[in-house]
Amino acid sequence: MYDQLDSHIEFINDKKSETASGDDQDYMPKTDDMFVSLVDTMRMNHVQGIDHERIDEIHSELLELVPSVFTTTFKARYKHHIINMVAGMAKYHYLVDDRATLTAMEKDYEEAAEIMETIISSWGNVNLNELSYRARVNSLKPGARKFFETINDEPGILGKELLGRVDTDNAAQHMSKLRQLDLVAELQDEGMKTYYPYWSQEYRQSKEMEQV
Repeated sequence: MYDQLDSHIEFINDKKSETASGDDQDYMPKTDDMFVSLVDTMRMNHVQGIDHERIDEIHSELLELVPSVFTTTFKARYKHHIINMVAGMAKYHYLVDDRATLTAMEKDYEEAAEIMETIISSWGNVNLNELSYRARVNSLKPGARKFFETINDEPGILGKELLGRVDTDNAAQHMSKLRQLDLVAELQDEGMKTYYPYWSQEYRQSKEMEQV
């Protein structure tokens, strides 16, 4: 189950314009032996090296995020979905990363868990601060997402420059959301505010100072 997030809906709407004109056939790949072989490969149910202990670990960690109304369903059915998601990521990276074999790797488990977190975050009463940082970003509504992406693209951006690059409507609300989800650090330097994303050294240093 996935209740489409605003950020996801906006993404789909943005992409519609790219395929809004022309015949549908123009966007379909030409059928040839190589393409048919690729489709057959991607339909394979078996991906080598699925670590079922790792699947159990991810399932248990995600279960702690699931609202109580969904726990029975999650316990019964979602381990299978996680396995399929890992297999899907392995197939994706087999294609785009030119892997030698269709084998599940740690990157596939991490990305599958992140996608599942994003799905769970759409289920209502979920503590978003317990999600991974990237899943928290995925949960943002479009306005707050643009604020974060601007800071993410230019760590250390001045507050006044930030406001000059994004829609200032509801700016205080968006920044409050980013701080609430612990995605950015707001630092003061000679009376000027600067902003850093969660992955930056400045962010980590600010969190260390808060714990002192």
